Amino acid sequence: MILFILTLSLLLAAFFLQIRFPERLSFFRGLFFASFFAILFFYLVLVYLQYAIWKESGPPASLLIPPHQNALYVFSYHFVRFGVWYALSFVVALLTFFSMRFLNKKFEERFFEPEEAYLGAIAVFLLGNPSWHYAWVYYFLALGFASLLGTLFFRYILHLDRRFSFYWLWIPVALGVIMIMSIVL
Repeated sequence: MILFILTLSLLLAAFFLQIRFPERLSFFRGLFFASFFAILFFYLVLVYLQYAIWKESGPPASLLIPPHQNALYVFSYHFVRFGVWYALSFVVALLTFFSMRFLNKKFEERFFEPEEAYLGAIAVFLLGNPSWHYAWVYYFLALGFASLLGTLFFRYILHLDRRFSFYWLWIPVALGVIMIMSIVL
């Protein structure tokens, strides 16, 4: 529950910053790194609490910590149960970030605003919660669907011949995926 609240808080902070300070790259860069360090801190707290519980509980659990086991056992125990989800989503977030930056440079800043790469990376990374089972996959599907609907709406309903922007979709779609995943799972 704490992780859920932390994730929601970070995404809502990103959305608030996006509304209040549009086109301020430094805020989104800082929030991306703050998100990473918040999840890392949460992981380290989990490891410490697990160590404390095993230490106080006596045998056989106390045999899982030093001096009977290597200290890395406690880290690997929670990495497999918690960290691997975020490690994978972090890699996908970095791939998303660098792909967006590359495509933007290649096509002369035509696709994305500069801060959109950070917004997308924040959303993908924070969707790495183990409770949501690869929610970033559904996030990309939802983004594609929202983009298709937006493009169709712009072209055929409003009769506008311009590109549909993702700028205001990154964070709300992530929040929508979280709500759906929380209901479904």
